[in-house]
Amino acid sequence: MGDNMVKIKESIKQKLKDLLNKVMACGLLGAWAGAEGTSKAFRRFGIPLLLLAFAGFHLKDMRVFWVFLMSVPFSIGYGQPGNDDEGSVLGRFCWKLSMRLYYKIVKEPPQIPVKMVSLWSNVLTRGTIGVLVCLSLLPIPIINGKWLIYMISSLIIVGVYATLSWRDLGMFEWRGKKLLKSEAILYGTILILFKWMV
Repeated sequence: MGDNMVKIKESIKQKLKDLLNKVMACGLLGAWAGAEGTSKAFRRFGIPLLLLAFAGFHLKDMRVFWVFLMSVPFSIGYGQPGNDDEGSVLGRFCWKLSMRLYYKIVKEPPQIPVKMVSLWSNVLTRGTIGVLVCLSLLPIPIINGKWLIYMISSLIIVGVYATLSWRDLGMFEWRGKKLLKSEAILYGTILILFKWMV
């Protein structure tokens, strides 16, 4: 029985390693497009176009063209207001909403709790973009009926957007560009789950 447990552990470990390698390989596309000196057009339009082609090939239904609407949330700014940056429209809205929520919940004196409000605002901003990405994928379960897979995938996508995409997880170098690990994880997750949904 001990040998079987070791084999099972090794099998699980290998499958997790393979999954992580696939996520990182797919994530290179999105992370590379976000690197300094590269065109954001690839992330905004290239990735949705690739996903559209993949879905169209597998599902053979005209409704998959809605998947290209993923380019809208990929194009939305998510910057937070800061020292010398006014932030994006969505970022400013989420910042103000986070301030109001903070004062209603915590009821502390009127001083700006920058760290807490920044956390809430980042989660709200990126979570909103994650929801919009998932809405662009809605035609897939309408076509193939895989609603449970869609819902699980959507929860994961929104979760990764809200909790990881804005964090500083460090950088790595690929093809002479410095890429963010958080973006590689985010776009890798989206691409792997997209494949699972289709």
